[in-house]
Amino acid sequence: MLLAYGDDARPMAGGTALQIFRHIGLLHVPYLVDLAGIPGLSGVALEANELIIGAMTPLRELELSPLVRERMPALAQTYARVANVRVRSTATAGGNLAHGDYRIDPPAMLLPLGAQVATYGPDGERILPLNEFFVGLEETALRPGEILTAIRVPLNDLPDRAIFWKFSSLAANDWPCYGGGICVWLDGDGNCRQAKAGITAMAPTPLLFDLPMLAGRAVDRTAAQEAGAYVAERVDPIPDLRGSADYKRRIAAACTSDAIVAAWGTSNGRG
Repeated sequence: MLLAYGDDARPMAGGTALQIFRHIGLLHVPYLVDLAGIPGLSGVALEANELIIGAMTPLRELELSPLVRERMPALAQTYARVANVRVRSTATAGGNLAHGDYRIDPPAMLLPLGAQVATYGPDGERILPLNEFFVGLEETALRPGEILTAIRVPLNDLPDRAIFWKFSSLAANDWPCYGGGICVWLDGDGNCRQAKAGITAMAPTPLLFDLPMLAGRAVDRTAAQEAGAYVAERVDPIPDLRGSADYKRRIAAACTSDAIVAAWGTSNGRG
């Protein structure tokens, strides 16, 4: 298997990031293994109360998928905010995650939804919680010769409120300064039973937070600001041309608070 050659070979899905890295001289590999010809790696389906997203499914297909829009509108919304239409038509769901960049949008929603990834390699198939897939700056848990084959999202306990929130400090299509996926589950009285936030662009890896301060409350601006401050204290921003670490922490607090208030007014979680 060519991928077993280690650093001499790389799998290629949509190639939107890989080809840029090669063009600017950041990646030098003798062999690229095109995954497009492997059957069964694309498409969206329901299976055993899970949404199964093939790794080679274009992001544009997920944005427009009637199944995703019906069952998880906030996830479709998240994919619709990635870059631009041309990129979304080429980039794939699996390649997007395997890239491992801390600024990619989809983990913000996939993490609080409890998504898992399926991989296959020399040791067979593995199923990993997405929260364990990102292990360092542009580093994932994929082993040598292993590829990501699918994303699995459970449908048994979808949130009652959900929204994706994105802030770019430069151009709208630039890498985000902040990405947040807010999911809220309600109790029988209509108060918050549980809340989670997936946060991207605010640390070397995408982050997942439980928001215990919201439990048992009808969420208002005060509660949302408490949650925003909680998140801001726990992120680890990388300073760059999009802002200093201190600026990004303040953005994390403000955007998380705004996203929670906005999520409370939606019914985006359930289809």
